This record gives sequence, structure tokens and C-alpha cells, in this order.
Amino acid sequence: MAPWRGPSGLAGAGLVLLAMLSRWVMLGRAFYTQDDYLMLARSVDRPITFSFLFQNYSGHLFPGGFLWAWMDARWARMDWERSVPPVVLMWGFACVLAWLVGTRLVGPTWARIVPMVVFCASPISLWSIQWWAVAIQFVPVTCAFLLAVLAHLRWGSDRPRLASACVGLAMLLALAFQERGLLVPVIVGALALALASGSPSERVRTVLRRNLPTWTLTATLGLAYLLIHRALAPIEPGDAPTSNLSLLGNVVFRNALPGLWGGPWVPRFLGHGVSVPPVLAVVLTNAATLALVAWSIRHRGRDATWAWIGFGLVLLANAVLLLGGRTQLGAIFGLIPRYAADLLVPATVLVALLLRPRATTAAPGTRAEQRTLRRPSPLPLLIATAYALSSAVTTAAVLPETLNRLDRSWVGKARAALQADPNVVLYDGAVPGAMMVVWFGDDARASTVLAAVPEHPVFDIPSSRPYRMIDSSGHVVDVTLVEPVKAVPVKRDVCGYHATQTPVRVPLESPVGGEARVLRLGYYSGGQGYATVTYAGRAQQVAVAEGAGSLDLAVSGAADGFDVRLEAASGTLCVVSAVVGLPYPARHS
Repeated sequence: MAPWRGPSGLAGAGLVLLAMLSRWVMLGRAFYTQDDYLMLARSVDRPITFSFLFQNYSGHLFPGGFLWAWMDARWARMDWERSVPPVVLMWGFACVLAWLVGTRLVGPTWARIVPMVVFCASPISLWSIQWWAVAIQFVPVTCAFLLAVLAHLRWGSDRPRLASACVGLAMLLALAFQERGLLVPVIVGALALALASGSPSERVRTVLRRNLPTWTLTATLGLAYLLIHRALAPIEPGDAPTSNLSLLGNVVFRNALPGLWGGPWVPRFLGHGVSVPPVLAVVLTNAATLALVAWSIRHRGRDATWAWIGFGLVLLANAVLLLGGRTQLGAIFGLIPRYAADLLVPATVLVALLLRPRATTAAPGTRAEQRTLRRPSPLPLLIATAYALSSAVTTAAVLPETLNRLDRSWVGKARAALQADPNVVLYDGAVPGAMMVVWFGDDARASTVLAAVPEHPVFDIPSSRPYRMIDSSGHVVDVTLVEPVKAVPVKRDVCGYHATQTPVRVPLESPVGGEARVLRLGYYSGGQGYATVTYAGRAQQVAVAEGAGSLDLAVSGAADGFDVRLEAASGTLCVVSAVVGLPYPARHS
């Protein structure tokens, strides 16, 4: 079977190129956001070790994702235009695999255009590819799903051991990037049941007997993975069954089904990827699904019945994986498209199975086959066109929400300021929630966002220049100290607080709380040297210059004063002023 032969084969090649080009254009307009920064920050200046690759990332275990991030941190260095091509190229490979799968299931006819358009155009994968940290997991897992399906179609019936080895390797590839790799045997098993013949019991016995090496190997891999996952990245328990049912209902009926039909057209966005579909879109797509089930079973009989049963099994398994790890986030997270995006491959296989011819009508190489290859069938082309238009409407509505314009502007302005003043010392302030949400905690800071940039910004070290910080729009501005508390003045000593090798205590006018603050002190020194400033038990060594000077230090912890000690046995260091305050960015002029 020649998948690229004839006009329909050329059309398939054109679809692959069009899919890559469209992804390149859409992804090229996007930018890093959220987990992208944290994954890159954890990959900078880190050797490839077991603890690095197999780190617990919010209950997830994906060594392949951190390997990709490690390479990107060195190759791209926060240059988005360099991060895009590897994702697009792998997506192109996935499209090639999808065409090969469709060709094997449907045959070398124009009907294979339909599952190909579903795979390439479905907006259900849009968020998962536009978001870099998700894309470097989703796209490899998608390739692994398709490789497993293709291996089963190619060798499952006549060379089961080879098929088993290939499916096992595909499962390992998928598990290296996401827990959804556990779906590999479910997808392959559902496909095997749909392609088998006979009564339900006969189908099950045939599939179990014929592909026993595959089920043995994948079950072993799955069990080993679960044990490793539990040891390295234990999953938190979920919520009550009622919440689970609501989450499941959102994923299936308001997320997956509308998305797989090319919807939900014009959703309402609640932030963080949550897309609420219009009620009409939910009603229409669920009704269309029921109609398609009834029509296909009536006209295709058992073949269609088992195709739907197989898709239902995958849908159920995907829901179980989601319920095992994300129920604590609430039912609304069932409306995040990326949690249903892994159904794209099963849906593509389902469409191909429903279009699968009952019997071969033209022998290979005959004129009849040549006519089949050359003659465009209007119905598949109309279906594909309608699906593409439906997907285009949704994509046009959703795409602006995936571009991360604030991230691009913020990082661009900050980098430009760093290039203009390479010696600036920044106070490590928080970043807007649209860039890193609040549940990132202390990681949601400028130092995380800019960890991989080639300008190598410096944060929170003692500085003889006043600190600057990055405001919510990305400008580097002066630091304003809010709620300032000054040191108690010394009236009878022009030197102020005279520091020697014996620490001198500098009391504050009133105690301060434990929040992160900036200590700004003025001093006079008789010569160059070093001193140690101890605030709330934390000692920081500072360099002092001859004459009058000032220092900014990042401090934290409750305190009613601080200590200063001169490192040299001789010399003069007088602390003449000090103030502690909460750092806020000054207004950009």
C-alpha cells in the first residue's frame, strides 16, 4: 500500500505541510508562560542526573520533558523563535503518522482525508501545542500513540512479537513524557477489538490470544511505572465522588465532545485555560454524537458498535487518569481543553474505523484501483471541508487567548533594560498572575522568569547601587520602600554606629514583621574592605568603599535591629543611617 500515491496521496502530503505551516504561524505568535519559566529555570546550569530527570513536578513524572527543557535552555536561551521549530517538526511527524494510520484503516481512497483533517485541524489540541511546557509533553505522547497504533496495524496479526516490542517501545516513549502513556495498551486494545470478528466473547478471546505478548509487556511496563511514580511523585488523593462526577461530566460532555466536533466555537474564557462552551454548542455536539452513534451502528453493524465501544474504553481510561491526579483542583478544571486533548488520536482512529470499507472493491494495481485513487469522492471532501470550517471558527476565537502577549512584552522590556545596564542589581519581585499564577508560590518571581535569558540578571545580592525591580509591565524601575522603619539615631556620636570586629547593634525605631524587605543603609568608611551585616539571623558579607557610601540588602524575618561587623582588624566603618521597608516598584516615567 503506497500512502502517498495518486491525487489523494498528494492531498495528504499537502495537508501535512499545511498543518506544519499553520502551527508554525500560530505558535510563532505565542510565547513562554507559566510552567515554561519554572521548567527552564530548573534546567539552567544543571547537569543531567537521575534526580533532575525524575524530579517530582507537582505530582507529575516526565523525564523526557525535563530532558527537552534542558536542551532548550541551552539551545534557545529564551529565544522563542528557536523554541518553536522542534515542536513544529515533531508535530509534522505526528501528522505523517496520522496519515499512515488512516491509510491502513481506510485504504488509499479520498475517505482518508476525513480522519486526517480531524487530527490536524481539531481545536482540542490548540492549547496543548500553543503552551510550550504542555507541547513538549503532548506532541511526543501523540507520536507515541500513533506509533503504537501503526505497529499493531502493520504487524499485530502476523508478527505479534515484533508488534509487541514496537508497542512497548512506544509506551516507554509516551511514559517518558506524561502519565497518559498508560493509555497506549487501552488504545491498541480498543483498536484490536474493533478490527476482530465474531461474537463479543470470540473477539475478546481472539485479541487476548493473538496479541498476548503485547498485553503482557504493556501490563508489566504499566505496573512498573506506577510503582516508580508512587515512590518518586506520589499523587494527592482526590475529592468527594460528587465533585469527581462533575469533573467527569465537564471533561466528556462540555470539553471533549465539543472539541472533537471542531467546537466549542466561541467559548467564554475564565483564565488559566478554562474555556466555558456556549450551551448551544454543548447541545448540538452531544446530539450530533448520539446521531452519529445511531447512524453508524444501523448502517455499519457490529464494526461500528465495537469502534464506539473502543472509543468509550479510551474515554473512560482517560477520565480515570484525570480523576487520579486533578480532582483536588475542582470540577471547573474539566473545562480545560488540554485535559481532553489526548483523545485526539483515539478520535482519529474512530473516524477512520467508521469510514473503513467493508470489503476491497479493487485489487492493487488494477485500473479499478487507479480510478478509486484518482476520482475525488465528493462526500468525504464535503465532510472534511465542513469540519475544517467548524474548527477554523473555534481556532480564530481561541487563538488570541493562547498568544501570551503580556509575557512577550514583559520579557522583551526586561531584557532590553538588562542589555542597556548590564551591571544593574534587581530586587526579586513577584510577576503578574497572568505569567505565573499564585499557586506557584515563591517561584512566581522575576528570577524564575528570567533564569534562562543570556543576559544573566543578578538578584538580591548586596549592592552599592540602589536596587531596581521589574514592574508589572516589564519596565526596570527604582525601588520604593513602603512602611519604612528607620534606625534609632545616635545624637552624641558623629560616627553613628561604629563597627569593629566586635559586632555593633543597630536598633530599629520599631520592630518589623517577617515579610521580605529591603535594608538600605548609609555608611562612612576610612578605606576599602568587607563587613558582615546580620539581619534576623542571616549574615551577608558586603563590600565597603572608601568614603561615604550606601548599601541595599534583601532581608527577611522579624527583627528589631541588625548587627554590623568589620572584617578587618583595623579601619573605620560608621553606619550613619539605615531604613528597612517593603519594596515596591516606583511608577515608570
